[in-house]
Amino acid sequence: MQIFHCFASPSSRLQLIDLLNRYTTEPLFEQHASVLASHPLMSSILTSLLVDNSTTACAISLTMLTKLLPIFAVKACPALKHLLPLLFAVLAHILCWPEGTPPTSTHSPLPGGTASDEEHGTIGGENPGQATDAKRTLDANLDLQWERLELTFDSTATSAPSPERYFTFLYFLFPCNLIAFLRDPVGYLAERKVERPYAVDWEDALDNEQIKTKSEVGILVEYGSI
Repeated sequence: MQIFHCFASPSSRLQLIDLLNRYTTEPLFEQHASVLASHPLMSSILTSLLVDNSTTACAISLTMLTKLLPIFAVKACPALKHLLPLLFAVLAHILCWPEGTPPTSTHSPLPGGTASDEEHGTIGGENPGQATDAKRTLDANLDLQWERLELTFDSTATSAPSPERYFTFLYFLFPCNLIAFLRDPVGYLAERKVERPYAVDWEDALDNEQIKTKSEVGILVEYGSI
């Protein structure tokens, strides 16, 4: 609960994400995985992935999430199924990331676990050069009362992390659900009444065609076309 409360502050969020990434790698974590799976902190991690602008935080969180999926599938399957629509929303958000530079690795970009090479300036600060990036600067839903973690480093390092490993685990665990989602992402989320994290509806926040195209041409090539 202490981490959950501190997670609300963008000034400490990146450090806490890195801490959680390290913690979930520890062998003893599996004994407590069911607690995290159903804890409000898990919802905050997913909200960060959907709303925050820091690509460093996104990369570490996606790495952590990829590790958590198979653990939750064994230790907390009901909670994982409950989270599934939001997990798909995270995938869609990454696939809708603005074009520019190639996707970065899903491995943590923080050598030694510290924010050094990629993060410049104060955590929570804004990079004015990214202010016109419509996809990455959708206003957050006011009901969330979420203070966004903004981009804080050079634009050359702001590409989204690759979703390939994340997609692979989702496809392995929930193939039918994932295919149904990719056929109509917005409809899938609307049908399940998933609370939107943005000030606009899912239809305005996500690009159905872009999600389908990137999935079929890129990630799904090894599995065949949907």
